[in-house]
Amino acid sequence: MIKFGNEEINKTIAFLNFEYPMQKDVFIHICEGYDTIETPDGYGFGVFVKPESETEIPAIYIAGDMPNDDFQIVETIAHEYRHFMQWCNDEEFSEEQARNFAKEVVKKLCRKQ
Repeated sequence: MIKFGNEEINKTIAFLNFEYPMQKDVFIHICEGYDTIETPDGYGFGVFVKPESETEIPAIYIAGDMPNDDFQIVETIAHEYRHFMQWCNDEEFSEEQARNFAKEVVKKLCRKQ
């Protein structure tokens, strides 16, 4: 059996896949050695990159060396996953919506622990 080394990431992915399943796939890339990721608006802990062609798969890039706070990585993955969901549903990208979604995911995952 293969497992990812960070249990918080495993829990977050399982939760999002179960509670908010999507028909399309998205790959998460953990960028070791980076404490921030370049985004269209500057720098942050993560970014969703939509594909430029039909053959590409969308991706979420997460800074591997962000502050050592398990819930920061959960919040970042959820935030970028919400942008992925917006893209899948042809919705306008909304930072406020992604921020609120991420905070809700953190609250729900905290209650489950």
